[in-house]
Amino acid sequence: METGKPSNPTYQDYIDACFSPVLCKGYSKYNPGRDYKTAKVPFFTDWNSPSHTPPTISEIEAWEKAGGWIGQIPPKGVIILDVDKGQDDIDRVKGVCRARGIEPGVHRTNNGLHFCFHTGMDLPGASRVDVKCGLNVTYRVAGKNQVIFAPVNGRSWELWKEPKDLPTLPDELLPYDRKSVDDVLNCLSWQVGKEKRGESFGAYEDILAFLTFLIECRLTDEQIQSAFQLIFPDDYDSRLMEYYAERTKRRLDTGAPVIGAGSFFKSVKNLELKNIERFARELQSTTGGPKQETNKKPLTVHAVDIAEMLSIKFKPREALLSPWLHTQGLAMIHSYRGVGKTHVGIGIAVAVSSGGAFLRWSAPHPFGVLYIDGEMPGIATQDRLAHAIRSSKTEPTAPLRIITPDLQEAGMPDLATDEGQAAIEPHIEDISLIIVDNISTLCRTGRENEGESWLPLQGWALRLRSRGYSVVFMHHGGKGGQQRGTSRKEDVLDAVLHLKHPGDYRPEEGARFEVHFEKSRMIYGDDVKPFETMLVTNAEGLREWTMKDLEQSLTERVADLLNEGVPQHEIAEMLGVAKGTVSKHKNQAQAQGLLKAAK
Repeated sequence: METGKPSNPTYQDYIDACFSPVLCKGYSKYNPGRDYKTAKVPFFTDWNSPSHTPPTISEIEAWEKAGGWIGQIPPKGVIILDVDKGQDDIDRVKGVCRARGIEPGVHRTNNGLHFCFHTGMDLPGASRVDVKCGLNVTYRVAGKNQVIFAPVNGRSWELWKEPKDLPTLPDELLPYDRKSVDDVLNCLSWQVGKEKRGESFGAYEDILAFLTFLIECRLTDEQIQSAFQLIFPDDYDSRLMEYYAERTKRRLDTGAPVIGAGSFFKSVKNLELKNIERFARELQSTTGGPKQETNKKPLTVHAVDIAEMLSIKFKPREALLSPWLHTQGLAMIHSYRGVGKTHVGIGIAVAVSSGGAFLRWSAPHPFGVLYIDGEMPGIATQDRLAHAIRSSKTEPTAPLRIITPDLQEAGMPDLATDEGQAAIEPHIEDISLIIVDNISTLCRTGRENEGESWLPLQGWALRLRSRGYSVVFMHHGGKGGQQRGTSRKEDVLDAVLHLKHPGDYRPEEGARFEVHFEKSRMIYGDDVKPFETMLVTNAEGLREWTMKDLEQSLTERVADLLNEGVPQHEIAEMLGVAKGTVSKHKNQAQAQGLLKAAK
């Protein structure tokens, strides 16, 4: 039979290729229970003895007719890998062969594939073997094993090759060395990846704990990258992994909290993942880790006594936008989508850079501003900036720099990563205020609702503040009115502003919303009273913001609805307020003469 073809060889072809046939019990009268394992057992106990005489073709045909199966003893120098642990393992072997540019014989079994190679090595037969690329396979070799090949029990060849045409067994498929860090790491990582793809192990916390374990085993960056390539074969992100690795190393070096190796072993034990635990212990033994380094540079903290503290001349904080935004200030403005965050962000940027005013706030003189827009098309940002500057009584005289997605060849930076933060650094010279619009699009690492995912961004903001910068984060709100994600974002902020539509808002009104201070340090009273504002076009064709106290606004809305004949209980429902609040504002409207006389 011609080699390299997918069709099945005959029993004579096997004999011509130096395979030795073996009569197996199959589903004959010698296996009345039709047990699958029993079916593969040779009928003669001396089947692999030199004195045993192989059956003839006529004996094979008669045995097969009686329900028996025919096994084949591989010729000398041939090794067959039985890969039966799933498609991932099969694809892994095929990937190794593609990378090597070789093509083994491939035989389909009932639950996997046989891969046929040539080898001059004396390898164990009929036993499961962990190989260098991480797989667990069964070797079947000459003189020790027989293999059930096609056409028995519906089996077939995907690619038949005669022994002389088989490629040499690649190193990646040789037994792993327990003393080799790379071999053990491959086995461990492949097992972790299989469990992750099976969704029994590999949640966010599991992967971070595994990363910490590898770092504490003192593996190189290349070894760690290689490990995670096996875990995430289809969607591996090297830059993201570098970020997490560097962050974990910094935390280990400084004694900051991490999800550690203990959490990794705890998860593995709870899920009874014995292979992962075995390889992890072997890696631990081979590398001598994880254990604490004794030569770490200790973290130093500078303290001063009270006399020195009171005598230090710190730089006074200046108002960037009075009364709520100062130098070294950190703030957040959040709202549900479509309320008006970007209008407010651009208005603040123009006012601060021009020494002008926006809404009820004013800048004493111009300060440099960097506006990072992560969401809007460049032409939309351009239009809003142009209108804001035309409508302002002052023009920007300090730097006003814009970073917009439309001008970035490699996409917008992820500000939750060291790389993304470094990309912003060249653009903050002569800048006092950085506006991040918005957190969801510009801070993509981690999960928004997890407190730990905010920490890289919080650390960046605190470092900027220590250098004299102020940062305003624009953020999406949830349907319930709270800012989206973890509430830890608010811990270090000086001010948190919430924008929301009034209860009687109509979409045709455009940008009309209430401004509420949810957090404000060192400002109080009238400065933090809520107010309502609306963007309108005046007689000169310029856009301007109208404003009124929320109390007065609510009084006027109650008066308008009462004048239209709407009952008080319906007004309360429409405006989302209590019935008593409607009664109070009805009295105020009456005192101000806003109610029509009853007919």
